[in-house]
Order: sequence, then C-alpha cells, then structure tokens
Amino acid sequence: MSKEREKKQHEEWRRAKSEEAREHLQKGSLYLYQQRTEKALGQFQEALAKDPQNTYIHYNIAYMLKGMGHEKEKIQAFKEILGESENSFPENFFQGGVFYALREELQKARLYLQKYLDTNPRGKLYLETKELLRYLSGEDHPYVNPAYIRICNKYAGEIESIREKVKEKLDCPFGRIAMLESLYKELEDDTISSIIFLYGLATNSPVSERVLRQYIKNSWVKEEHKELALLALRDMGAEE
Repeated sequence: MSKEREKKQHEEWRRAKSEEAREHLQKGSLYLYQQRTEKALGQFQEALAKDPQNTYIHYNIAYMLKGMGHEKEKIQAFKEILGESENSFPENFFQGGVFYALREELQKARLYLQKYLDTNPRGKLYLETKELLRYLSGEDHPYVNPAYIRICNKYAGEIESIREKVKEKLDCPFGRIAMLESLYKELEDDTISSIIFLYGLATNSPVSERVLRQYIKNSWVKEEHKELALLALRDMGAEE
C-alpha cells in the first residue's frame, strides 16, 4: 500500500471516529441539559474514547466533575492533558487557561494562555487567547465573569466566521427582531449569555450597542448578565 493511500485511509478513519465522538458529545449535552449528570458523563467519556485528542471533550468532563464535587478526579483529568506528557497539544494550554480562570486561579490561567501563544503563535485560537489574557489582566476587571469565559471557550476558533453571520442577521429586519425577542425570553442562563456575547461580536453596530445599553438598564436583569453586557459593549468599542 502506498504511503499516500495509507495516509488517506488514516484520515478517513479519524473523520469517522470524530463523527462518532460528536454524536456522543451531543447526547451528553442533552443529558446535561436535562440535569441527568451521570448519563451525561457516560456519553462524554464515550466521546473521549473515540477522540482522545479532542480537548473540548476533556474540558466538558472536567467541568462536570467539578460540578459533581469530584475535586481529585477533576484535577487529575486536567493534569493529563495540560502538558504533563510529551504528547501535549497546544490547544490544551488554551483549555488550561479557561479551566483555571473558572476556578479564579488567575495566575495559572494567564500562564497557560501565554504558553498557548508561545507554542502556537499562528494558531486558530489566537484571537480568543489574546482576548482572555486582556480580560484576566486584572487591570480592567477585578472580578471574573464565568459566563464570559465559558462562551469564549464555546466559540473558540470560530469567532470571525460567527461575527460575519451576526452582522448579516442584524442587517435583516427579521433576524434583528428574532435576536431581540430571544434576549428577553425566559431561557437558560447560558443561552442568554450566548445571545449577549453574539451582540458583542457586532462591532461598530449602532443596533447592537442600542440593544445592550437598553438591556443593562432593566432592574430584573441578573448581575452576571449585566456584567457580560458591559463587557460586550467594551469589546464593541462603545463609549463608557
């Protein structure tokens, strides 16, 4: 068998495994939404078995173990993927930064984010890493907004493509109305946080800025969402 054919077969095998992992990841997310944590964890572990190099799956497992109170297992899970072995991947440093930021261990978070930039200066997570480093600098933000960190991780590597889609949606009257209605619906906290974050991606958009400024004036808005909206306005370059 030629090396080219062997390489092609290996790539096809990897794609098939990644697809199987994605299916388990989707099932796990559904169970997690239903608060069936044990079943969710089982699906995430199945996904990891199919695609062990997928750092997003590692992150989901560690984040779940944290919520379930398994501190020892959580730390061990991340030690295995944060460069403790010779098989480390640059993306693991980004996930490490996210992980420690959520634990409010900001020094370690900055250390791992900087490691990502040092080892992979042209990586697909460059923009997100720079943004998180700026956010965790401590000069502008003496607090840590968990929703902001989780969403930066959720959309990691896709920020620019999503930004274009958001701008297109806001240019369309129907899309603009749909986004606005979603912001004020009784949805899950993470869903509301995602909508706020998406508004923040629409830089130089008077519509987006107006919506967010009006949103933070509502007394019933949760403090975490209000802080996230302020961060989104900052990222848009809005005046104080």
